[in-house]
Amino acid sequence: MSLSWAFPKTSDLEQLFAQIQVKDRIPTGILKFLDNCTQDQKFAIACSGGADSTFLTFLLFYKFPFLQDRLVLCHFNHRLRGEDSGLDEEFVQEMALYLGIPIKSDSQDSCAKTDEASLRNQRIDFFKRMKRHEGISNFFLGHHTDDVAETFLWRLPRSSTVSGLHAPKPISTHDQLILLRPLLNFSRVEIRDCLTMCKIPWREDQSNKEAKYLRNRIRKHVIPAWKESFECDLLKGIAKTRELLEQDAQALDYYSDKAYQKCTINKLIKINHFNSHPVAIRRRILRRWFTEIFFTGFSFDGNESELLTQIENGNIKATDLPNNIRVTLKNGFLAAESTTLTNSSIPLTSLPIGRNVFLPNGKKIKALNLNKNSPKIQKALSKTVNKSKEAFVSVNNSCLYLRSRQEGDRFRTLGSNGSKKINKLMIDHKWSRKRKTETPLILDNDGNIIWIPGFPPSENWKITASTRKVIHLTYD
Repeated sequence: MSLSWAFPKTSDLEQLFAQIQVKDRIPTGILKFLDNCTQDQKFAIACSGGADSTFLTFLLFYKFPFLQDRLVLCHFNHRLRGEDSGLDEEFVQEMALYLGIPIKSDSQDSCAKTDEASLRNQRIDFFKRMKRHEGISNFFLGHHTDDVAETFLWRLPRSSTVSGLHAPKPISTHDQLILLRPLLNFSRVEIRDCLTMCKIPWREDQSNKEAKYLRNRIRKHVIPAWKESFECDLLKGIAKTRELLEQDAQALDYYSDKAYQKCTINKLIKINHFNSHPVAIRRRILRRWFTEIFFTGFSFDGNESELLTQIENGNIKATDLPNNIRVTLKNGFLAAESTTLTNSSIPLTSLPIGRNVFLPNGKKIKALNLNKNSPKIQKALSKTVNKSKEAFVSVNNSCLYLRSRQEGDRFRTLGSNGSKKINKLMIDHKWSRKRKTETPLILDNDGNIIWIPGFPPSENWKITASTRKVIHLTYD
């Protein structure tokens, strides 16, 4: 393979990177981690070809020479930008060839979902495959100070605790993966300035400018105005704030661990001891308790204060919690059990056009393409549709999915002014717990909910004069 991008001479880069001081810039925890790692440990660098991951790759290669023969570049092609996505992959391949680093790459299916959470999960799944097949569990990521600021603003209005506000951390774990972020004290501008000074090329992802992603809107509109409003170095202050919040979170975790040991017995919580602790400690005790009982992460869905107050008062009104958990209070002990009907739950499943998908409850669901002039559509326009059995929706992409409801799901029904939590909609319509679990949610390629049998279809996918493709959904 001949290089299509002009990389500088190796001798020039050695001199330039020798001038970059990293001792005070890279988090101490990462430096200690690298000092203590064994010689047979390999490290993967998640590399998109963008400025951040390109800078990270060269920084690790030249500032940590003992890692050079233990590094592997890993690139995941989301295939979202056509030819540009292919060029990103070619760029990373050529960079790996230039540095003499092995590369592992993978890509997503053309019908995979494209919302931010799904894209992140696809990359994490790729890392897990790397661990399984290559034995690599350490992954370097290119998050920097601007990412810290964006994440802080992202989470601040979402009722985040201290633990949520100090993300991303220098070192974190995810299902036995160790995620390392050496660039948290480098800004986006510094990274690009350094690459420019070193004459190192990189790829620009134009999707980072698309307004459909919340993070892009924060990056484009909020962060610049925030910087302009402060006379001090905003990003430096945020980086220090993140560090202080992490220290506070570590202290809370330390004391909550001690409290947990004293107030739990045989998967029960002793209420008197539990209520003697500050709210922040009690919140952590509950989260750990639920996780250890049900082996899954737990979210209070923003209702933790109400639940803690009810426990303190000895009167739990809302016994059914997120993640299908039910709590009961009896004889001075708090108990929890799962209410999940596992035999009726529906995992994320593809819904092919024209084929029946049979569900655990014995029913089936089907999607058919219709011409806009089909007589069946007049039925939808005349509002004579049985909303429990069928729906007509305008969809631009034929990749559909179905699954059971999840905590936090929201849905905007036809004719409504805004979305509501699906759980509240179902409660308002007096649905039984069994019906809530058994009823499928139909989603588009981006994970947006199109229809829930029993409700009108989504306002966002209604048939209009400009509709070109109509899909008829049936559930019986």
